Amino acid sequence: MKHKLVFIIISVSIIALISSCVTQSISNPGPQYTSTSISSTSQPEISAFTPTPSQTSKPASLNATAVLAPISAAMSKVNTVNIDSNIIDQYTMRLQSGTIQTVYIWDGQRAVDIGNNQMHLKMNLDELSNDGLYTGIKVNSYYDNENSYNQSWMSGGLSPQGRWYQSKLREGPLNIVGEVPLPAKNQLSPIIELLASANQTIFRTTGKLDGPSFQVIDFSPSAEAVADWILSLYFEGGPSMQVSTGIDIIGKNTFMKTYKGGIFKIWVDSESNLIIKAYFAPVFQATLNELDSYSRQTGNIESDFIGQLNFSNYNQPVDIQVPPEALNGK
Repeated sequence: MKHKLVFIIISVSIIALISSCVTQSISNPGPQYTSTSISSTSQPEISAFTPTPSQTSKPASLNATAVLAPISAAMSKVNTVNIDSNIIDQYTMRLQSGTIQTVYIWDGQRAVDIGNNQMHLKMNLDELSNDGLYTGIKVNSYYDNENSYNQSWMSGGLSPQGRWYQSKLREGPLNIVGEVPLPAKNQLSPIIELLASANQTIFRTTGKLDGPSFQVIDFSPSAEAVADWILSLYFEGGPSMQVSTGIDIIGKNTFMKTYKGGIFKIWVDSESNLIIKAYFAPVFQATLNELDSYSRQTGNIESDFIGQLNFSNYNQPVDIQVPPEALNGK
């Protein structure tokens, strides 16, 4: 228990330090959002959707398909939406020589236009290890039916600051990190997959605040759906299962094999069946030998994710236009 308490204190300190570094190290030269875009969205506080006993029913054990199918159907009909996401991965490698711990944070805002196959994404990517090394990247990206247009700013000026790059989007299922099609990047497709894959009994509470009635649903998705969600989050420096040789074992099969369960909870508008907020916390664990049979060290790796996504402005007009300078990027 003593070691666990120290672990928690260190983790909180690391995350606080990252937030301080982000504020001090990197400016935000990216374009400002308009009234129809992400920054204008007023997101409710987490506590606003945390039910109290007086506001909710007792948890009910229900069939997953019966409860989640209407939600999947409603989400699949969404045309536009804004999604604010905060994903934290606490990555720990325990070796004979010592423990290496790294915290990754992806703090993003998405304006999604499914009807026109477009998305505008702003993302802060931060990495801090227990040896004091810090890396911070700001990403500003546009996506259309075929291409992505990306610019970034890195702490310490380690890359061309704000330079635009173009790349082709691929189609097909998620297989490896680094090849993520647009339907996965916008988060709707992998979330619908998570809902559709749940086939066990789930627990649901209902309640009502000042706004609409809501449901809070706990469910257990399949390992494959969880792996697809993790892969959909990828950015350079993003999630991986890394071994001591420096080789990243980051395929879908690895995430499926090392998935050890977790917490999956959604807050849903009872009238529209649209998700208001999602909280996902999967855990992955493996020994070095399981990941790399050539490893000469013994030890284990654990990757603990905490992801929160807030959804708003469903089916509201959104104007996503790729800047002219981005169209000329190489």
